[in-house]
Amino acid sequence: TWQPQPAQLASGPNSQQACFQARDRTGLARNKCITVTATGGANCEAGASPPPPPPPQQQQQQQQMPSPAMAAQQQMQQAPGGPPGAQQSTIDPMAPSFVVPPTPAAAYTAPCKVQFTVQALGLHQHDSITISLLSGPPGSSISTPITSNPGSTVFTWQPQPAQLASGPNSQQACFQARDRTGLARNKCITVTATGGANCEAGASPPPPPPPQQQQQQQQMPSPAMAAQQQMQQAPGGPPGAQQSTIDPMAPSFVVPPTPAAAYTAPCKVQFTVQALGLHQHDSITISLLSGPPGSSISTPITSNPGSTVFTWQPQPA
Repeated sequence: TWQPQPAQLASGPNSQQACFQARDRTGLARNKCITVTATGGANCEAGASPPPPPPPQQQQQQQQMPSPAMAAQQQMQQAPGGPPGAQQSTIDPMAPSFVVPPTPAAAYTAPCKVQFTVQALGLHQHDSITISLLSGPPGSSISTPITSNPGSTVFTWQPQPAQLASGPNSQQACFQARDRTGLARNKCITVTATGGANCEAGASPPPPPPPQQQQQQQQMPSPAMAAQQQMQQAPGGPPGAQQSTIDPMAPSFVVPPTPAAAYTAPCKVQFTVQALGLHQHDSITISLLSGPPGSSISTPITSNPGSTVFTWQPQPA
C-alpha cells in the first residue's frame, strides 16, 4: 500500500518504483520492478490514515487471494489491448493467471524468429488450463497446448525477410487461458521482429521435435529461450534489483495478482505480489528490495506460490 499526502500530489501524479525479489528454497531468485503511481484527487484527504490491519488469519487469506475489489482494480490495471475479442472489461478473480516469465510481461523482441512460451496457472483444486491463440500476426501459430496446471504452449512467428525490408515489424498476439470451470483470462503481447543479415530469404524453421520432447520444451523453455525471455523482461530500478542472467528454474511472478509492469491508483496504492516456484515441494519468500520512502510489504506467506501485499504511505511533508 502507498497513500501519499495531498501535498505530495499538488504538482501532479507521483510516480515511484518498487522492486521485489522472489527466492525459492534452493536459493534461486528472480527480481521484478513495478512503477507505482498515485494520481491524486479530491478524495485524498490530508492526514487520512489507512484502515486497521485485519486479523492474522484474515490477513493471510487476503495475501494469498486479493479481495474482489483489489482484484478487479488490479485487472483493470492490466486490461489487455488488441482486438475486441481479446478485451475483458471485468474478469473473475478466480480466472487463471499468466506466469511471468516464461510468459513475456508485455512485449517480446527478436531479430528473425519470435518464439516464447506462454504459461498460465489455475486457481481451482485439480485445475487444468488450456491456452489458445485468439489473434496474431499472419503466419503465427502455437504448438499443441499442454492442458495441465500450469498449462502451456509455445508461440512462434517468423516473418519473411521482405516483411522486414522497411524496418522492424511489430504486431500483437493475444492469448486466452481457460480453466476446467470455463473461467478465462486474456493477455496480449506486442511481438517485434527487428530483422538483420541472418534473416535469409526462404529460411524455414527447424523441424518440430518428437511429441514427448515437444511437451518438455513447452512445460519448461530451453535455457537459450529462457535467457532471451529474461533479457526481454530485465527489471529496471537500482543496481541491486538488476539481473543480467537468471537461472531458468528461478521462481516466476504470477500476473495477476502481481502487476505486469505498472500500477496506478488515485490516493492509496495497494496490490498483491505473488510468485510460483518450479521445484518439487518448493517454498517461495518474497521480499521488498527497494521502494518509495515509507513503503513496506506485509509479512510474506512462504508457500508455493508465495505472496505478500505491497503498501506505501509516505509521511506528510
